[in-house]
Amino acid sequence: MNIEQTIKETVVAATDGAVDLEKVESVGDNLGSLGLSSLVQVRLIVLLEEKFDIEVDVEMIEEMQLLNSLSSMVKYVSDELKLGVAD
Repeated sequence: MNIEQTIKETVVAATDGAVDLEKVESVGDNLGSLGLSSLVQVRLIVLLEEKFDIEVDVEMIEEMQLLNSLSSMVKYVSDELKLGVAD
């Protein structure tokens, strides 16, 4: 599973296609520049939790700037998946 690609596709799904994959890829690491509404951000978190079978720590969203940075999101999901394997 390519975590980065899956996250990009999940961003598109969270926007119901209002933002396409090409746009997500064009902003690079700066997801914040997409201007996602708070509703889309909540949907994105829910979809990520479902897709990766993880629970996103709400405090980490702001601390790590999860919704603004693709690399932060990839790192967070990767770390959570590793923790899940250890359990």
